[in-house]
Amino acid sequence: MFYVRWSGYGIFAPLIIAAGGFGAMAAARALYGPMFPTGHPWVLWSGIGLGGFVCWRIGSSQRAHTLYGIPMHACGLVAMLAGLFFAVMVAADPAAFDKLRSRPNRVAINLTPGATAVSPQGFAQAVAASEQTAVRLYPALGVAGSDFNTRFLALHKRYSAEQPAYFNDPNWPVTLAREVAAGAR
Repeated sequence: MFYVRWSGYGIFAPLIIAAGGFGAMAAARALYGPMFPTGHPWVLWSGIGLGGFVCWRIGSSQRAHTLYGIPMHACGLVAMLAGLFFAVMVAADPAAFDKLRSRPNRVAINLTPGATAVSPQGFAQAVAASEQTAVRLYPALGVAGSDFNTRFLALHKRYSAEQPAYFNDPNWPVTLAREVAAGAR
């Protein structure tokens, strides 16, 4: 039989820490769009750190708050340190985080065939870097057949026919992805 042993508000320690993580992700989605936390994993870890701070603050009061004999402020301190560590590590090198998590293989988008023959090599490299940034910001873009990818390709086709000058900016993949995320069709 499973039972929980706590005193004071200790039972709420894991809930407060989780609420910090999910709250930060919800706030980021509301402020920056639904795909932002997916491309920026530091948001979750920052929220866990914030939840850990709240947990530490509550646990530091005069009354004893424990969960299985572990003081609530100790749980909060561990969550704060872990959240801070992983937020900094992931923000410093997002590629390292991508290697740690298991995700379906991403399909790179290459919508500029022959760009190196027509344009200077620097322009093609800038477009390629922008494509990678767009996929990092909106991971669903790199998944062939996803709704986001399909809408991106359809908008690309439409702009190619109606506004060819749109693609003179080497940052067009990110701009186009942001338009798709904003709801352009």
